[in-house]
Amino acid sequence: MADDGYFPHDGARDQQPDSDTDMAASASSTVRPSLFSAPTAARKRGQTLRPIIVEDRGMAHDLSTAPASPPTPAPSPTPTQRALDWSTAAEHEDSHIKDIRALFGDMNGPERLRLLGELLNQCGSHELSFVAEFVSPRLKKDPFVELPTELCLRILECVDDPTTLVRASLVSKRWHNMVNDDGAWRALCRKFSYRGLPKPERMDDDDPGEEWEEGPKPQWLHPGRASRIGDTPMRELTDGTASSASSEALRTQSLDRAAKRQLPQRKPKATTYRSHFKARYMVETAWRQGGHCDSRQITPDQGVVTSLHLTKKYIVVALDNAKIHVFDTLGNHQRTLQGHVMGVWAMVPWGDLLVSGGCDRDVRVWNLENGSSVHTLRGHTSTVRCLKMSDSKTAISGSRDTTLRVWDLERGACKHVLVGHQASVRCLEIHGDICVSGSYDTTAKIWSISSGKCLRTLTGHFSQIYAIAFDGKKIATGSLDTSVRIWDPNDG
Repeated sequence: MADDGYFPHDGARDQQPDSDTDMAASASSTVRPSLFSAPTAARKRGQTLRPIIVEDRGMAHDLSTAPASPPTPAPSPTPTQRALDWSTAAEHEDSHIKDIRALFGDMNGPERLRLLGELLNQCGSHELSFVAEFVSPRLKKDPFVELPTELCLRILECVDDPTTLVRASLVSKRWHNMVNDDGAWRALCRKFSYRGLPKPERMDDDDPGEEWEEGPKPQWLHPGRASRIGDTPMRELTDGTASSASSEALRTQSLDRAAKRQLPQRKPKATTYRSHFKARYMVETAWRQGGHCDSRQITPDQGVVTSLHLTKKYIVVALDNAKIHVFDTLGNHQRTLQGHVMGVWAMVPWGDLLVSGGCDRDVRVWNLENGSSVHTLRGHTSTVRCLKMSDSKTAISGSRDTTLRVWDLERGACKHVLVGHQASVRCLEIHGDICVSGSYDTTAKIWSISSGKCLRTLTGHFSQIYAIAFDGKKIATGSLDTSVRIWDPNDG
């Protein structure tokens, strides 16, 4: 049988594993003649049989030498797609099939391979397709089941795409548990340059009992404390009064301890790297892809936008051509406010009221509902650069003439002139009755709106102050000297 021609004898044939050698040896030995008589008869009839190369799969279960298949989102096979089972013969099966199956069960490994090769040589494309569909699921192995857990986690840390990790978690419970490990998500946080978790939010294995006990422990709870002479008589008191008082005290302490031990149960769940990455990734994706951008030209004329405000009812746009355009929140043009003779550089809305100022040195009060001009406030001698409102009746303006002015919007009059800066007032902020201003003279000043007096001067910047913020507790100033300074308004 070695010269049958079913197995080619080339140089690579001599390099096959030991199983192939055994198979060749068994082929040269005495084999049941009835099994292989059909191919020989076919050759005598002049038919050409296709040679088949049977590769040894003895190392199929050693996954360390084969690359793991990537995860696939394909669904699991349904019950109708599972491999068929013919382990027992049905009543109608032919006796020859029963004999062949019994004979195959008695063969050793090499003989089985030879028989399968002979049978596959006689199969057509339809039969071979059936064999492929039958055999393929049986050869697949789950790498996360076969490989050690540490190696599986190391493989997951090499995944750069979060979508791949999420899909992999849907394969099976084993994959789900592997993907939920924080190692892979910590690596993704580093790759996406997301900041790590703050220490209070990290999951740790510290004993929560350390947080339960508050206040000093009683002396008898310290095991290292040396006993004192007076301790033993106190514990051995047997009179009723002392015993009841001691029992009541112990019961109260037990209740207090139990109540304290319940507190950690109400603590929020610690943040994991997976939830941290998910939150950051979804926010970043929403900024990049989410929402709908309605990009259109809404200003009816040309001009540089110098100031823009969005309220619940209006979109207000100020231009350097002395016009103010009012739109609704859908971008539909409502009206144009005209009255300034030079560019508008500052404005602030308050309900249906709008206060604006610009290069013409005027501060104007507008009614946004009908577009009428309510007041024209004059007094500044240079460009009005910043505006704020403390309430619906009071506005504060800062100008390049180095002064700030407090305006009464009901009467249309100036209440106070705040003098003290030595250069242009570039920015201001209001909280309650306190106004904080920043100037090109590198200083910030704290003012009382009601009295018009300067309460404190903040010095420390080396260049012009361009931005200022105030929340009532702290003052933040940003300067052209590339620094941001945080100030305490109480002591400067």
